[in-house]
Amino acid sequence: ERTGPSHEEAKSADHLYRANDLAQKFFHHMLLNDEVGAGAREYLQSRRLEAETIERFGLGYAPPEWDGLLKVAGRRGLNSQIMEQAGLALPRQSGRGHYDRFRDRLIFPIANLSNRTIAFGARALQPDQEPKYLNSPETPVYQKGRVLYGLSDTRDAVRRQDSVLVVEGYMDLISLSQAGIQHVVATSGTALTQDHCRTLARYAHKVVLLFDGDAAGSTAAMRGLEVLLSTGLDARVVSLPPEHDPDTFVQEHGPDTLLARAENAQSVLDFYLQKLAQHYDLSSVEGKSRAVETFKPLLAKLDK
Repeated sequence: ERTGPSHEEAKSADHLYRANDLAQKFFHHMLLNDEVGAGAREYLQSRRLEAETIERFGLGYAPPEWDGLLKVAGRRGLNSQIMEQAGLALPRQSGRGHYDRFRDRLIFPIANLSNRTIAFGARALQPDQEPKYLNSPETPVYQKGRVLYGLSDTRDAVRRQDSVLVVEGYMDLISLSQAGIQHVVATSGTALTQDHCRTLARYAHKVVLLFDGDAAGSTAAMRGLEVLLSTGLDARVVSLPPEHDPDTFVQEHGPDTLLARAENAQSVLDFYLQKLAQHYDLSSVEGKSRAVETFKPLLAKLDK
């Protein structure tokens, strides 16, 4: 029996890799362009990112024109259908032609473990631009529930530490890395999945979630905790003060303070039970009953 992708699937995937690779180089070039990328570079300077960090993570800028990337891709033999399949272009509502998905945004390339660019995160630079973050859609080479941002770059440090800090955002990871904390990955705004945890378990035994102060009790955060609890990993949680995320915390308090918090992090089980107690009124019979019902499915997983 044939195993692995067919010839047609492999050829299609190669086109998508080529499209994403071209896009990464185009966006990075635009960021460094004296005139075009000036606003984006000013934003990065305001976030205290150094030139070496920008280069290391291949950051870029998508210019505001409607088809800047598409024009370059066309000259390289990548048609608009391939660019659409790669998540880089959208069909016009009129039904005639395509336009660039990312425009006037700061670009964060997302790489797989083979260090090939497979997708992008894009941050708005204008205050009225919605959504604030726009990400590539899922494609044959990118499934967000299986990819951890930054791991292609930080996995050696994760292995050496046998520990990994998990943050939510692109800037959180980049800021920590610039501050000297290398054993870190980001979920890119999604809750941790079983696939994420299986990947992390290949590199480290200890996982520490770094929650934004205002996000620790969110539904997405609690889902991530439930997934971690069902694994055999030594899972812990750091909840930062309400006014901080990992990026601002490390810039204000320094890497040593953050690492000390991670070293003394609370176990995921204790943290989960604490949040459960805050959510339900445990002084009432009904509250206790609802808390037990919520925890029961998770308890069954812990017993396995």
